[in-house]
Amino acid sequence: MPYKDFGLETLTSSDLNTYAMQQMIIRCTSGTRPSSPTEGWHIYETDTRRLLVYRSGQWVMSVPTDVTAIKNFDESYNNPGVFHNDSELVLPVAGNSTYILTGMIVAQSLSDGFNLRWFFTVPTGTTMRYMTNHPVSDYASGSTVNVRFFNAGDAINMRTQNFSSTGQTAHLHGVVVTGSTPGNVVFRWTNFTAQVTIRGDSFINLRQVS
Repeated sequence: MPYKDFGLETLTSSDLNTYAMQQMIIRCTSGTRPSSPTEGWHIYETDTRRLLVYRSGQWVMSVPTDVTAIKNFDESYNNPGVFHNDSELVLPVAGNSTYILTGMIVAQSLSDGFNLRWFFTVPTGTTMRYMTNHPVSDYASGSTVNVRFFNAGDAINMRTQNFSSTGQTAHLHGVVVTGSTPGNVVFRWTNFTAQVTIRGDSFINLRQVS
């Protein structure tokens, strides 16, 4: 179908169906995609932030898509053992998709010790496997860090120290594979005895690869 420049003219239904629909990007959600698309149509899903193209009978990603959640401010919490959703580290994921996970959590506590505990919630049918290099020993006496893999729901205990102006970091790397149910990947955390702060500029990134 050739590209068409529209001038001062009355558009017919044929113009709209054969030219305009081929030349526009349709805004929709993952649940309201066009029911009878034509090869080459493009859509942008507002709930998953994905740009898709209809190719060979299915919607596929036009380009690898990144979604990133970055904390814009420090968030402090002091309710020992009671998990809560981070106010900003929440990312939407589409169904039947694969993502590469990267991230950095910067934590600061009012005392030394295992004061930060976290895990992730994910949509039904989603698997999440990742590793992190979070501190597992007191940096005053050693520098041991974690080298294991975790699942989304595994609660991780991160050792923190009382830094006045900085924090300790955990770098995340892994894979998220969703089932048929879309939803959100949510970072949930709590403290043990002393107040913990997740610092601004902590982030989580998901790059969709299929």
